[in-house]
Amino acid sequence: MAGLRGLARTVLCGVLACALAACWTSQKPLLTDTNASSVGFAGKYRGKGEDAPTVLAIASGGGTAYAFVDEKNERIPVRFLALGSEWYLLQYEIADGAEDPDPAYMYQAIRRVGQDLYFYPSNCEDVAGDFRGLKRSNWAPGAADGPRETAPRGSQTCTFSGLAGLKTVARTYIAKVEKGAITASPSVLERLGS
Repeated sequence: MAGLRGLARTVLCGVLACALAACWTSQKPLLTDTNASSVGFAGKYRGKGEDAPTVLAIASGGGTAYAFVDEKNERIPVRFLALGSEWYLLQYEIADGAEDPDPAYMYQAIRRVGQDLYFYPSNCEDVAGDFRGLKRSNWAPGAADGPRETAPRGSQTCTFSGLAGLKTVARTYIAKVEKGAITASPSVLERLGS
Protein backbone atom coordinates (compact mmCIF):
# COMPACT_ATOMS: atom_id res chain seq x y z
CA MET A 1 0.00 0.00 0.00
CA ALA A 2 2.98 2.26 -0.29
CA GLY A 3 1.43 4.42 -3.01
CA LEU A 4 -1.81 4.98 -1.12
CA ARG A 5 -0.62 5.33 2.48
CA GLY A 6 -1.30 9.06 2.68
CA LEU A 7 -4.68 8.67 1.05
CA ALA A 8 -5.51 5.66 3.19
CA ARG A 9 -4.84 7.72 6.31
CA THR A 10 -6.72 10.71 4.97
CA VAL A 11 -9.72 8.92 3.53
CA LEU A 12 -10.04 5.36 4.63
CA CYS A 13 -9.24 5.81 8.29
CA GLY A 14 -11.26 8.99 8.56
CA VAL A 15 -14.10 8.98 6.07
CA LEU A 16 -14.51 5.41 4.83
CA ALA A 17 -14.84 3.56 8.12
CA CYS A 18 -15.03 0.11 6.54
CA ALA A 19 -11.31 -0.52 6.07
CA LEU A 20 -10.66 -4.20 6.67
CA ALA A 21 -13.36 -4.63 9.28
CA ALA A 22 -17.05 -5.46 9.30
CA CYS A 23 -17.72 -4.42 5.75
CA TRP A 24 -19.15 -5.24 2.34
CA THR A 25 -16.58 -6.45 -0.19
CA SER A 26 -16.16 -8.19 -3.54
CA GLN A 27 -13.22 -9.69 -5.38
CA LYS A 28 -14.26 -8.08 -8.66
CA PRO A 29 -15.85 -4.71 -9.39
CA LEU A 30 -19.64 -4.95 -9.23
CA LEU A 31 -20.13 -1.37 -10.41
CA THR A 32 -18.87 -0.75 -13.95
CA ASP A 33 -19.46 1.66 -16.84
CA THR A 34 -22.56 -0.32 -17.79
CA ASN A 35 -24.39 -0.13 -14.45
CA ALA A 36 -22.89 2.70 -12.35
CA SER A 37 -24.45 6.15 -12.12
CA SER A 38 -23.15 9.57 -13.08
CA VAL A 39 -23.35 11.88 -10.07
CA GLY A 40 -23.62 15.63 -9.73
CA PHE A 41 -21.45 16.01 -6.67
CA ALA A 42 -17.89 15.92 -8.00
CA GLY A 43 -15.89 18.68 -6.31
CA LYS A 44 -13.84 19.51 -3.21
CA TYR A 45 -14.88 18.50 0.29
CA ARG A 46 -13.63 18.89 3.84
CA GLY A 47 -14.23 16.42 6.64
CA LYS A 48 -16.51 17.63 9.43
CA GLY A 49 -15.75 16.85 13.05
CA GLU A 50 -12.55 16.12 14.91
CA ASP A 51 -10.44 15.69 11.77
CA ALA A 52 -11.92 18.71 9.98
CA PRO A 53 -8.70 19.80 8.16
CA THR A 54 -9.01 16.84 5.78
CA VAL A 55 -9.58 18.04 2.21
CA LEU A 56 -10.62 15.57 -0.45
CA ALA A 57 -11.76 15.92 -4.05
CA ILE A 58 -14.19 13.71 -5.90
CA ALA A 59 -12.85 13.93 -9.44
CA SER A 60 -14.58 12.77 -12.61
CA GLY A 61 -12.66 10.25 -14.65
CA GLY A 62 -15.10 10.25 -17.54
CA GLY A 63 -18.36 8.36 -17.86
CA THR A 64 -19.28 6.86 -14.51
CA ALA A 65 -15.67 6.62 -13.27
CA TYR A 66 -14.59 8.89 -10.41
CA ALA A 67 -11.72 9.04 -7.94
CA PHE A 68 -11.17 10.25 -4.41
CA VAL A 69 -8.10 12.49 -4.63
CA ASP A 70 -6.22 13.77 -1.59
CA GLU A 71 -3.99 16.83 -1.23
CA LYS A 72 -0.96 14.80 -2.43
CA ASN A 73 -2.85 13.84 -5.60
CA GLU A 74 -3.09 10.20 -4.49
CA ARG A 75 -6.19 8.54 -5.91
CA ILE A 76 -8.64 5.78 -5.09
CA PRO A 77 -10.91 4.79 -8.00
CA VAL A 78 -14.61 4.93 -7.07
CA ARG A 79 -18.03 4.46 -8.66
CA PHE A 80 -21.52 5.24 -7.45
CA LEU A 81 -24.93 3.66 -7.93
CA ALA A 82 -28.04 5.77 -7.27
CA LEU A 83 -30.41 3.98 -4.89
CA GLY A 84 -32.99 6.74 -4.60
CA SER A 85 -33.15 10.51 -4.64
CA GLU A 86 -30.43 11.03 -2.01
CA TRP A 87 -28.91 7.58 -1.38
CA TYR A 88 -26.01 5.99 -3.27
CA LEU A 89 -23.97 2.84 -3.09
CA LEU A 90 -20.25 3.66 -3.19
CA GLN A 91 -17.66 1.24 -4.58
CA TYR A 92 -14.00 1.96 -3.97
CA GLU A 93 -10.96 0.03 -5.06
CA ILE A 94 -8.22 -0.87 -2.61
CA ALA A 95 -4.93 -1.99 -4.16
CA ASP A 96 -1.54 -2.76 -2.67
CA GLY A 97 0.35 -0.31 -4.84
CA ALA A 98 -0.28 0.74 -8.42
CA GLU A 99 0.71 -2.63 -9.88
CA ASP A 100 -1.48 -4.82 -7.64
CA PRO A 101 -3.08 -7.46 -9.92
CA ASP A 102 -5.74 -8.34 -7.32
CA PRO A 103 -7.36 -5.24 -5.85
CA ALA A 104 -10.27 -5.59 -3.45
CA TYR A 105 -13.51 -3.67 -3.78
CA MET A 106 -15.33 -2.19 -0.79
CA TYR A 107 -18.86 -0.81 -0.63
CA GLN A 108 -20.88 1.45 1.61
CA ALA A 109 -24.04 3.50 1.62
CA ILE A 110 -23.72 7.26 1.31
CA ARG A 111 -26.37 9.92 1.55
CA ARG A 112 -26.33 13.34 -0.08
CA VAL A 113 -28.03 15.93 2.11
CA GLY A 114 -27.86 19.36 0.50
CA GLN A 115 -24.22 19.68 -0.56
CA ASP A 116 -22.83 17.39 2.15
CA LEU A 117 -22.09 13.66 1.86
CA TYR A 118 -22.75 11.26 4.75
CA PHE A 119 -20.74 8.02 4.69
CA TYR A 120 -22.39 5.25 6.71
CA PRO A 121 -20.30 2.37 8.08
CA SER A 122 -21.25 -0.81 6.24
CA ASN A 123 -21.39 -3.21 9.16
CA CYS A 124 -22.19 -6.65 7.78
CA GLU A 125 -23.98 -7.64 10.99
CA ASP A 126 -26.52 -4.81 10.68
CA VAL A 127 -28.33 -6.68 7.89
CA ALA A 128 -29.13 -10.25 8.91
CA GLY A 129 -30.33 -12.95 6.55
CA ASP A 130 -29.36 -14.75 3.40
CA PHE A 131 -29.06 -12.80 0.18
CA ARG A 132 -28.19 -13.95 -3.32
CA GLY A 133 -24.44 -13.97 -3.91
CA LEU A 134 -23.54 -13.17 -0.27
CA LYS A 135 -20.96 -15.05 1.79
CA ARG A 136 -20.39 -14.07 5.42
CA SER A 137 -16.99 -14.56 7.09
CA ASN A 138 -15.93 -13.92 10.67
CA TRP A 139 -12.49 -12.44 11.21
CA ALA A 140 -10.90 -12.19 14.63
CA PRO A 141 -8.72 -9.10 15.19
CA GLY A 142 -5.19 -9.83 14.03
CA ALA A 143 -6.20 -13.07 12.29
CA ALA A 144 -4.44 -12.54 8.99
CA ASP A 145 -4.40 -16.27 8.31
CA GLY A 146 -8.10 -16.73 7.74
CA PRO A 147 -11.66 -16.80 9.02
CA ARG A 148 -12.69 -17.84 12.50
CA GLU A 149 -15.83 -19.66 13.60
CA THR A 150 -16.56 -16.99 16.21
CA ALA A 151 -15.46 -13.41 16.31
CA PRO A 152 -16.42 -10.27 18.19
CA ARG A 153 -19.25 -8.06 16.92
CA GLY A 154 -18.07 -5.77 14.18
CA SER A 155 -15.68 -8.25 12.61
CA GLN A 156 -17.97 -10.04 10.16
CA THR A 157 -17.31 -9.42 6.48
CA CYS A 158 -19.94 -9.73 3.74
CA THR A 159 -18.42 -10.74 0.40
CA PHE A 160 -20.65 -10.41 -2.65
CA SER A 161 -20.35 -12.24 -5.97
CA GLY A 162 -23.06 -10.22 -7.72
CA LEU A 163 -24.70 -6.82 -7.74
CA ALA A 164 -28.29 -7.99 -7.11
CA GLY A 165 -27.57 -9.23 -3.58
CA LEU A 166 -25.44 -6.19 -2.78
CA LYS A 167 -28.21 -3.80 -3.89
CA THR A 168 -30.75 -5.68 -1.76
CA VAL A 169 -28.49 -5.53 1.30
CA ALA A 170 -27.79 -1.82 0.70
CA ARG A 171 -31.50 -1.00 0.36
CA THR A 172 -32.29 -3.02 3.50
CA TYR A 173 -29.53 -1.18 5.37
CA ILE A 174 -30.80 2.22 4.15
CA ALA A 175 -34.36 1.40 5.24
CA LYS A 176 -33.06 0.48 8.70
CA VAL A 177 -31.09 3.75 8.93
CA GLU A 178 -34.16 5.76 7.93
CA LYS A 179 -36.31 3.95 10.55
CA GLY A 180 -33.69 4.55 13.27
CA ALA A 181 -32.92 0.83 13.65
CA ILE A 182 -29.27 1.53 12.78
CA THR A 183 -27.86 4.42 14.77
CA ALA A 184 -24.23 4.40 13.64
CA SER A 185 -22.84 7.89 13.20
CA PRO A 186 -21.83 8.63 9.63
CA SER A 187 -18.64 10.39 8.65
CA VAL A 188 -19.45 13.67 6.91
CA LEU A 189 -17.80 15.50 4.04
CA GLU A 190 -18.79 19.16 3.70
CA ARG A 191 -18.74 20.61 0.17
CA LEU A 192 -16.32 23.51 -0.34
CA GLY A 193 -17.47 26.30 -2.63
CA SER A 194 -20.46 25.91 -4.91
